[in-house]
Amino acid sequence: MSDLEELIQKVRSRAALPDPVTRRAIREAAGVTRQEVAEVVGVTRQAIAYWETGDRSPGPGHRERYAEVLRRLALVPA
Repeated sequence: MSDLEELIQKVRSRAALPDPVTRRAIREAAGVTRQEVAEVVGVTRQAIAYWETGDRSPGPGHRERYAEVLRRLALVPA
């Protein structure tokens, strides 16, 4: 992959992640716990808590998976 392609992918990954308040709202609306999301993403429950409060952001290794989980949870009927 070229340097430009890597840069474009990095920007797309950042853009795909909702703001922290929306992240929590999506998870809660789907009725799942932080622990359940953490297990799917491959991080700790505390990492999800940090990401939902905006205290920290997921690193490149987890950002794409977390964004995918949120996208799919958003499609779950309430």
